Amino acid sequence: ALSAAGGDCEKAVDVLLKRLVAHAAEENETQVHQLEHQAAAAAQPVVAWTQYSAAPAAYGAPPAGPMALETPPTHAPPHLGFTPAPMYTPVGKIPSSGRRKALLVGINYRGTDAELRGCVNDVHRMKNLLCSVYGFHDSSTTLVALTDDSRNSLYRPTRNNILKAMHWLTIDNRPGDALFFHFSGHGGREIDRSGIEEDGYDETILPVDFETAGQILDDELHAFLVQPLQSGCRLTAVMDCCHSGTGLDLPFTWNSPKWRWDEETNPFYVLGDVQMFSGCQDDQTSADLAGHEDRAPGGAMTTAFIAVLTARPFGHSYPSLMQGLTESMVSRGLSQRPQLTSSQKFDFNRPFNLSDVIPNQNRVLGRQIRRRRKPLPNSESRRRPGAGIGDAMLLAGAGLATGLLVGSLLND
Repeated sequence: ALSAAGGDCEKAVDVLLKRLVAHAAEENETQVHQLEHQAAAAAQPVVAWTQYSAAPAAYGAPPAGPMALETPPTHAPPHLGFTPAPMYTPVGKIPSSGRRKALLVGINYRGTDAELRGCVNDVHRMKNLLCSVYGFHDSSTTLVALTDDSRNSLYRPTRNNILKAMHWLTIDNRPGDALFFHFSGHGGREIDRSGIEEDGYDETILPVDFETAGQILDDELHAFLVQPLQSGCRLTAVMDCCHSGTGLDLPFTWNSPKWRWDEETNPFYVLGDVQMFSGCQDDQTSADLAGHEDRAPGGAMTTAFIAVLTARPFGHSYPSLMQGLTESMVSRGLSQRPQLTSSQKFDFNRPFNLSDVIPNQNRVLGRQIRRRRKPLPNSESRRRPGAGIGDAMLLAGAGLATGLLVGSLLND
């Protein structure tokens, strides 16, 4: 305070008082947000989830009807062209239903050349944050965690189980619902043969059985997590893997330097309110941080996300949240930078809250094809899925990079 006041004691006291008042106001705002959040959660008991259909939507339950997914489709359904949005609502917010549902996936690929160390830890930490701070409930109807250390085959993160669990997450969604998806593991890229992807690649995530079952494309993530959502349903996704910048194929990317939303060349418009926080850009790798005496290993993005929200659970704006995530990565000497993509072009000064929902703002729905690009050459196209993953592992910053390029492998 003395330094800020130029050595003047009276001015220093005034500076100090102003700082104390500002700090007290911020603490009070945080407490108010927390009390409001707790009151809303208490007013809407979790039992409401069982009212979605005749049978409770519990993960792993026996098939109960036509919505049961025995064998998930292997690719996203075609949605070319676009139509007017039947529920276009330019302004307003949707009241929270109080219902929350989460799917957390962590894969260490134990015993393989691609082994990581912190991804299962990431799931446990994220689960603790959601349940202890944000009102999520730990039950088979509201929260599912797939990890490769699970002894229950239903909860191992195979390709089939991940797709089934994503279907479980979005089934029977309603306006006001708050959904959460978290993936920590390997991410990759494959050549896009459709000519739609702006960078020429489909971003992917790798299930534990990727070598035999294949990867999960961003087109499939979009089909299972994004397309089923109604207007007014919120999905927050955190992707802690390489090449994850546009991992859900959302139409809008936040451009921080220019303070604006950039639109994809061939955008896919949907009804739901989807936001994805990715640990890096599409062309970047993401670090698996080594553990220390006071911290177990963990992914860089998950570690940053939990640290920023633990320090200030309520009262963040999107600028302050993104700044906190960036500063966390910079402080660890990492070159990766977080990215925010969205299904709706919302006001960036909107307060951040996992249950804050806006209705659809898009006037049209579906894929708008503006320009197709010629597919990139691929001399590795005949390789099996995931071939060469050991050769593609990079050391990045404080830990292993959690990604690879499959089909056209990195030669670094």
